[in-house]
Amino acid sequence: MTERREWVPLIVAGLTNAVPVAGVVLFGWSLAPLVLVYWFELGVALAFAAVRGLFAPRPPSHPPALLVVGAVRHKRGGISLPWTDRRVQFANVPVVALALVGFGLVWFVAGVIAFAGLEVGGGGTIEDAATTGAGFGMLGAVAGHGVDTVARYFLAGRDERVNVQQALQSAIWPILVVGLALVVCGLVVATGASTILLLAGLVTTKCCFDLAGSYRDRLRAFDERTYLTFGWAFDPPTWNPVDADLDGPVETVRPHRGAVLLDGVIRGWTSDAMTLVAVLAGSGVVLSLLAGDLGPLFVGGVPALALLLLLAVLGAVHDAIRFGWLTYRVGDDGVVGVDRLFGRAQWRVPAWKVERADVERTLADRLVGTETLVVSHDDREIRITNVPDADALVPDRTPDAAAVDATAPDS
Repeated sequence: MTERREWVPLIVAGLTNAVPVAGVVLFGWSLAPLVLVYWFELGVALAFAAVRGLFAPRPPSHPPALLVVGAVRHKRGGISLPWTDRRVQFANVPVVALALVGFGLVWFVAGVIAFAGLEVGGGGTIEDAATTGAGFGMLGAVAGHGVDTVARYFLAGRDERVNVQQALQSAIWPILVVGLALVVCGLVVATGASTILLLAGLVTTKCCFDLAGSYRDRLRAFDERTYLTFGWAFDPPTWNPVDADLDGPVETVRPHRGAVLLDGVIRGWTSDAMTLVAVLAGSGVVLSLLAGDLGPLFVGGVPALALLLLLAVLGAVHDAIRFGWLTYRVGDDGVVGVDRLFGRAQWRVPAWKVERADVERTLADRLVGTETLVVSHDDREIRITNVPDADALVPDRTPDAAAVDATAPDS
């Protein structure tokens, strides 16, 4: 039974690619239906990869310094799917949204270039492709990826060991490589070249990715057995549990929201994107001096000013999401950060680390009169930002004077 199951992915991949090829070779289809089926399947794969990415349970692996996207890098919590134990992870939403916009644009542009080249070279149009049996191949792509996502991903428990970036890789690499093959196919057909070699190259490229996706478990096992690291066996870390219960009386401290927003604006203006602002503004100034006219200054200065404003907004949004809704609960044995926006405890720092934390004063702290504690904990930097008094976050474990007198021996 196991040997038969191992042949199933090979059979599915073969049939998926054999149907459009048979249409071209046996039924006289133009290249357009084949390109349409392959291009449509890339979009379907991206959509289902986005679904898998939303539910990926392990923490994302992108840098937390990225504006807005990095603000939820360490955020816990999500929306549960009814009647299941799966949940949409808040930390995954920005990454999935950027992937859909960025790689969706790549997918769309690849299709436009491919079909434009086919139309010029007589390889058929997208309207011709839609009137053939290409619709069956498109329905098959939706059904195939749907079954793979539900049966071989969620029900098989494969989703439990990936993060959002790994879940998206199953669609990103085919879009880049197969999409490039579609573009090359369209451009070469536009020159009047023979379609046989193009057909073979396109189908071979597509089959390789289908087989790699079908046998990802074997590739993972191969990576684990070898000394070389190909990245197939990478296991992202899991979320560490957070105990929100504190001993003794608990004091609640919240950051100053005005200072949080001001720090966010400064964060946006100190990001790497400020290099582009400087280039635009500097180019406008230099060209205006050389031309003796203010026209180039406006051409370079207006985009620079718009980008400067955008960075300020993005920085403020970043810090508002990351720190604005945090509540710091201080007990005898440590500090717990609770995010009211996401409704969960985000981290816990033991008392002895809080006592050894470094106190910083950012520009916003100096202007508003607040302080920031920086604690290194669990291989990450936890910033307890913009609080009125940093000493209030240090757990007070000094014995009560009355209790000391009551337990003192008689003289």
